[in-house]
Amino acid sequence: MTKKAKKKTVKRLATKPAVAGLYAITPDLADTNELLRKVRLALQGGARVLQYRNKIADAALQLQQAQALRQLTLEFDTTFIVNDDAALARQVNADGVHLGGEDGSVAAARALLGESKLIGVSCYNRAPLALAAVQQGADYVAFGAFFPSSVKPEAVRADITLLQEVRRALNANSTLAHNPLLPPCRGKVGMGIESGNILASTPTLTLPLHGGGTEVSRKYVPIVAIGGITQQNGAMLIEAGADSLAVISALWDAPDSEQAAKKFSTLFSRTKQ
Repeated sequence: MTKKAKKKTVKRLATKPAVAGLYAITPDLADTNELLRKVRLALQGGARVLQYRNKIADAALQLQQAQALRQLTLEFDTTFIVNDDAALARQVNADGVHLGGEDGSVAAARALLGESKLIGVSCYNRAPLALAAVQQGADYVAFGAFFPSSVKPEAVRADITLLQEVRRALNANSTLAHNPLLPPCRGKVGMGIESGNILASTPTLTLPLHGGGTEVSRKYVPIVAIGGITQQNGAMLIEAGADSLAVISALWDAPDSEQAAKKFSTLFSRTKQ
């Protein structure tokens, strides 16, 4: 590891990396050199988060690729997330892990990774999953597919209004946290995420509820949108409350991934004006 990379690693221990902007998810490639070439272009173009996901790789190749991507993301000071596998995330010192519906509990991932790492949770089209995930300690939540996806054509569809609803609910929690003079807002969460399988049942949350129940986290929780996102439809998701856009096909299938990343990154500066 270079001195520059070591300094960035030390800096990341003090505060959790951000989840915002273009969230690039790696393509399924067995050629590690080609994967690194493509990813470098996306990072040069402004991707702020990289998730390693490779459904065709065996364990040895996943380790090799994840280690190489960890070093590359340190070079660009990019948040590095491993999909599904908390053990692999720990092994390569990734910034965190992203959990799907069948990937175990937030609590188990937290126990393995520690408090300094990010845990993201797929919530599909179900707002209660997000509220429960945050209560269990998730750092960000993801929704989608918002548009038809070639990567997951069978994915459940989410309506754009869901982003607005979830952002309002999460803000209702976080705004109280910034004022130490106000009493904590409390809610009750049902079984689901804590049972070991995120989709074991649909959790429910009453918010706010003063007196009794389990306290809900007060941090700002980023929302990631995913599913068929392009440069043409991404802006409306940001306007609706998405902090980050997770992209696969529209990034890696583009003639120039660096330029595609730049255009996606521009959506955030334009929309926030």
